[in-house]
Amino acid sequence: MSEGPMPTRAELLRTAASVLLSRMPTWQARFTMQGHPFRARFEWPGVVTVSGENSGELLARSECGKPATPDPETLAMAPLRLWP
Repeated sequence: MSEGPMPTRAELLRTAASVLLSRMPTWQARFTMQGHPFRARFEWPGVVTVSGENSGELLARSECGKPATPDPETLAMAPLRLWP
């Protein structure tokens, strides 16, 4: 699988929320986006987090009750970059 450009944090959250909701009643799911592996999790209370599958680094977190909306801390993070 060829690797494309890194998605934005908002794209990651939208995709993660869709994957998690489609696999209900799960609380965790793996997905690949543009050739990069990610892990999505529902965390209490109604927060979606996305981390790198290989690194475990937190890449995005949603607002409480809004799974596809990045929280202020996520919006303040530097743009995503490619990792080896």
